[in-house]
Amino acid sequence: MPVTTDGYLYPLQEHQFSQLFSQLTPATPFVFYFFGGIVFYLIVNAYRCFQKRLGIDKASQLEEFVTIEGLDPFFTVLKNKDREFWFREEMVAQ
Repeated sequence: MPVTTDGYLYPLQEHQFSQLFSQLTPATPFVFYFFGGIVFYLIVNAYRCFQKRLGIDKASQLEEFVTIEGLDPFFTVLKNKDREFWFREEMVAQ
């Protein structure tokens, strides 16, 4: 194995923390993923905290989106010709 004169197999690269923001180093992607994860975690927790303080309940939010329209079932609305076509297509597919 080749060894340099200072006793290290690989010479020291002398990377500094400030280089993460000014140039790409091998650790740059990991640092950005780490910071991104922390920011995401903080945003989610802040959102939950604001929901609790404002009294917003998930059930009430869901009720706003659910609408009961009273529609008839799909196959009862079809004409006989269309219903027969759907039935034949299902039989061919099986």
